[in-house]
Amino acid sequence: MWIASSLEHHYDRFRTIWTMLRGNKPVWPQFTQRLAWKLRPYFLRHPLPHDIACWRLRDANADDIDQMTRVETENSSWWKFLTPFFAAHGYHLYAPFVELLSDYSHPLPLDGHPSSRQTHPFARRLYSANKDCKFFFKNCIRGARDAYGRDVVIRIVSGPERSRELEILKRLTSSPALKDPRNITIPILDWLEFDGLTFIVMPRWDPAWIHDFGTVAECIHITDSFLAYLDFLHQHRIAHMDIHAGNMCINTIVPSFYSHLTGLRNPAVTRYAMIDFGVSYIYPYDMPLETVREELPIYAWAFHGLEDEKGPFNPFCADVGALGTVLDRHVRVIRDVVPEIVPFIESMTTPRPDDRPTAHEAYLKFQALKASLTSEQLQAPVTDLSYRGDGHYQRKYVYKKRPQLPDPDWSP
Repeated sequence: MWIASSLEHHYDRFRTIWTMLRGNKPVWPQFTQRLAWKLRPYFLRHPLPHDIACWRLRDANADDIDQMTRVETENSSWWKFLTPFFAAHGYHLYAPFVELLSDYSHPLPLDGHPSSRQTHPFARRLYSANKDCKFFFKNCIRGARDAYGRDVVIRIVSGPERSRELEILKRLTSSPALKDPRNITIPILDWLEFDGLTFIVMPRWDPAWIHDFGTVAECIHITDSFLAYLDFLHQHRIAHMDIHAGNMCINTIVPSFYSHLTGLRNPAVTRYAMIDFGVSYIYPYDMPLETVREELPIYAWAFHGLEDEKGPFNPFCADVGALGTVLDRHVRVIRDVVPEIVPFIESMTTPRPDDRPTAHEAYLKFQALKASLTSEQLQAPVTDLSYRGDGHYQRKYVYKKRPQLPDPDWSP
C-alpha cells in the first residue's frame, strides 16, 4: 500500500512538471534543441570553417566573378546550416528575397507585420510591414528576429583561435567600460557559441547618416557622440581602423530605401553607435599612443578620405583623419551658422598625420566650441545635405509628399 502510494505521488509530480513544460511551449523544445546542437559537432561532420578569415572572404579575388559567386554560395550554405541552431536560441534568420545570392533579406512571413513593441537598446521601428524591412546582408552578418519579434543582427566574430575582434569586444563590454557614458559600442545582446565559433547578437539599427539634419543642434549631437567615442576607444588603446559612414548607426529602422527624412534626430530619443571591429587593433593599456606604428599590406586610404601613407603609420592618427572625413562631408554644412566648424574639421583631416590633434584633444576642443554656441545658433535650420568638396555643397532633396511613417511605439 505504501509502495503504491509512493509511486502515485512521484507520478503526480512528474505529470505536474510535464504539464508545466508543455504549457510554457518555448521551454522544452528550446532546451532539447540547444542540447542537440551542443552534441551535434561530436556526431556530425559539419561544413563550417573554423578560420575566421574564410568567413570574411579575405582570400577571395573581388575581380574574379566566378570565384566570388562560388565562395558567396558556399558562405550562404554555412548560414543555412546554422539556421536551426539560431532558432534553438530564439533567433529566426531573415529569408533572402531570391535564393542564395540575393543581397537582401526580410523577416517571415513577407506579407506579415511586426507585432512587438521595441524599447532601447532596440531601434525605433518606423516600418509597418515585413516586406518594407529589407536587410542588406554580408558574409559575416545576417538579420533576424528574436523570440519576441524584435529586429536583431547576428555576426560571427571569432573561430576557436581567439580573434582580435573578440578581444576588443570583451574589453569594450567589460563592466568599467559599459559604465562610461562615452561608450557607444553597439550593444551586445547575446553571445552564441557553436563548435568554437563565436557569434554576437546586436540590435538592428540604421546607418547613422541616412536621415537629414533639421537643426544645428542635431549636427552638434552626432558630432559630440562620435568624438567622445573615439576618445573613449583610444583611451582603451583600441584603434578602429575602419571609420566610415557605413559603420556608424542610429537607432531607427525606416522602410527600405527611405532616406533624407527629417524629424528623426531629436537628441532626446536619438542614440548613435559604432559597429564592426573586424580590422581593429588593440594594445596594452600602458602603450603610449604616439609610439604605435603599423604596416599593413592593404589599407583603403582613399576610401577613408586620407592620403596614402608609405611605410609604417600611426593607426590612431588614421582614426582621427577618417572621422574628420565623415564630419567634413556631413557636418561642415553648418558652416554659415557655426563658422568655427570648418577649421576644426580641417585640423582633423590635415594631410600631415603628426599635425592632427589626438582624439582627446579634438574632443576637448569641440567641447569648447559647443559651449560657445547660443540657443539661436543651435535651433537654426540646416539647409544643405552634404559637402561635396572644392567649395560645393549639395542642397537637400525635397519630397513632393513626405512619406508617412508609423508611430514607433518606442521608449528609451
